[in-house]
Amino acid sequence: MRLFCLTLLPLCLILPLSGCQGDGKPEVAPTTGVVTYDGEPVAKASVAFVPMGEAPNAIGTTDDEGRFTLTTFNPGDGAVVGAHRVIVVPHNPNLEQLSGDMSDPNEYLAAVAEAEAREKQSSLPPRYASVETTDLTVTVKPGTENELSLKLTDEPG
Repeated sequence: MRLFCLTLLPLCLILPLSGCQGDGKPEVAPTTGVVTYDGEPVAKASVAFVPMGEAPNAIGTTDDEGRFTLTTFNPGDGAVVGAHRVIVVPHNPNLEQLSGDMSDPNEYLAAVAEAEAREKQSSLPPRYASVETTDLTVTVKPGTENELSLKLTDEPG
């Protein structure tokens, strides 16, 4: 029995640290980048990184040069480490009110879809507007600054 306890002790100490910060939140890494569409910067677009697992989304808005910085828990903290589907939609003022509650990814995505339904015209290919249809994926790496280039095209990836 003593050997069993000594074997499990290191696992009990290590497992809580893997993938989570001390406050129980998943690990995030600084994540920035630029969005282009057919080689031109995409200004004033909403960008959402949706983890391929149970974790909160990260969101940001592009500036006039297509640059963005993502936020998950605190302004500019980045995105959860791991694989994500990426949603990019033209800026919609209705989305600004959604940025405060990102704790439930499904609820957030439903609100985004509802807000986007109100948007009549899109200058970007519609497949980038939904987690179900986007073919844009990225992996956020731990312990490093993630500088990403998101290249949108009319041709499916």
